[in-house]
Amino acid sequence: MRTMIRVGRDRWWHLSLAFLGACTAALLVFCLVELNSASDQISGLRTSQTKLASALTGAQGQLKANGITPSQPPAAALIGPAGPAGATGPAGLEGPSGPPGPAGPSGPPGPAGPSGSPGTAGASGAAGATGASGAPGDPGPSGVPGPSGAPGPSGAPGPSGAQGEPGSPGAPGPTGPPGPSGASGAAPSGWTYKDALGVTHTCTPTDGTPAPQYSCR
Repeated sequence: MRTMIRVGRDRWWHLSLAFLGACTAALLVFCLVELNSASDQISGLRTSQTKLASALTGAQGQLKANGITPSQPPAAALIGPAGPAGATGPAGLEGPSGPPGPAGPSGPPGPAGPSGSPGTAGASGAAGATGASGAPGDPGPSGVPGPSGAPGPSGAPGPSGAQGEPGSPGAPGPTGPPGPSGASGAAPSGWTYKDALGVTHTCTPTDGTPAPQYSCR
């Protein structure tokens, strides 16, 4: 029973410490946020003050350029000198990480390291593509002639060639055998001739039996 009471007290003590720690962290965060907000407001007021002082100085310069003396004192007299810098406040919460910057230039190569032990042999790669055909080689020596093939079919007759030049006359051939006797022809009806003196004579038939007879005058 006492052990259970002691365990309960210890647990309550740990929970109390955790609660106090959480409250302290929340209060610290709240203070930091308010301090940052006040610092931003002060910076904004200083920026606005600087802009107003610059505008006032420019307006007074324009009035003086036109021969008018401004009634207001200079901006430095109105604003007064800046006070001493305050004590540095506590560091704010870490902001979110910004985008990565551009890659810097490559540095010089380092010295070569010691050679490692050889690795195991890799798997065999796929077969490469077939290479291009090489240039034709020189003709080889002629082989032994093979047996003659069977004659092919006759081709179509070619066109007639041009007529050649007449050949020289051949030698006379032997005399042929006598031909058969022809049929007896009719006796001539007459004829004329000239003798050695140039006289023309006319021959006419006179009798036809037994053979034709003629009389020339």
